[in-house]
Amino acid sequence: MNEVKQLKCKIENQTYIAMIQIWPKQLEQQLKKLSRFYEIIVYSILPRDILFQIYNLYSELKDVISHTLGYEHLIYQDNYVCKDLGYLHENRV
Repeated sequence: MNEVKQLKCKIENQTYIAMIQIWPKQLEQQLKKLSRFYEIIVYSILPRDILFQIYNLYSELKDVISHTLGYEHLIYQDNYVCKDLGYLHENRV
């Protein structure tokens, strides 16, 4: 059964809450296999603070995810949110 967790973070003095659902063990195993051959990169609209809270809850994620880009790396252009892959080169974590 999938588990739901609530995580919080502050951005510019405003508290944000993210509800996350934990995936089945089979997906985790597949990510581990893929990470042997590829870099697993997370580029999310969630703030990095929340992403790192998720990594801390599930330490096995730290072993498979190579880089993390979050809300702080989004670009706003013409009322659209864009993910600029140029940040990947600059901000490897």
